[in-house]
Amino acid sequence: MRKSAVRIEHCRTHKLVPATLISGVTIREAQLAQYHWSRTLEKFLEKVPREKWPEHGGWDWEAKHKKYGRLAAYRFYGIECGEKMQGLLLLSTILQTSRMERQKENRLPMLFI
Repeated sequence: MRKSAVRIEHCRTHKLVPATLISGVTIREAQLAQYHWSRTLEKFLEKVPREKWPEHGGWDWEAKHKKYGRLAAYRFYGIECGEKMQGLLLLSTILQTSRMERQKENRLPMLFI
């Protein structure tokens, strides 16, 4: 696991604040993040109609880590700020060609995030 100092925009003040980019998030870090987010997410989802739920609302990061965590083609990243995980990202490095109509004929590589 590597940690790099980065800056992210604070959602309320719009000022840049120090954060940490974590390359190689462990399953334990993913579990802790999901545990801390779950209560907030549940409260949010109670107030919002189902058709407006965020796509990632039902993601199970522990299950994703168990499925992809040991495969060389996948990488887990996280952003930590204020001692708390603010976001997780699963990156697939398996080369796919673009499905976008204007790029199909060029068979451009595409990276899934």
